[in-house]
Amino acid sequence: VPGSLLPGIARLARARRQLRLTVDAVKLPHHASANNVSAELIDAVSSPRWLISTNGSQHDHPDPQAVARVLRANAGRGIRLGFNYPKGTNPHADRWADPRTREQWGYEADYAPDALAGLTVDLDDDVSV
Repeated sequence: VPGSLLPGIARLARARRQLRLTVDAVKLPHHASANNVSAELIDAVSSPRWLISTNGSQHDHPDPQAVARVLRANAGRGIRLGFNYPKGTNPHADRWADPRTREQWGYEADYAPDALAGLTVDLDDDVSV
């Protein structure tokens, strides 16, 4: 998937005269699997919000490697991770709520209030990048 997304991202960035495509939010591909979230994909995009859609029940997503790639590439930028399920329902997503990890990498983590509601993302919120 990263290989199929990168050419389109590069074209749009060039059309906007940007080195990295700047967007308000990124929904990570394939439930944030390590095989589909490459460092090259993350480096091609600049965003304050990175969204992950999975309940983790089938393939243990999000993969820690995929989320770590996002955090490493955005260290100190004050990004937000968004998860579409509430804390306590997906241990693979819950690990990113840890205050020590959030402080170390300088990000916030948002979770859905309940499994039926999903996560609402307000693109007007001021988030550092």
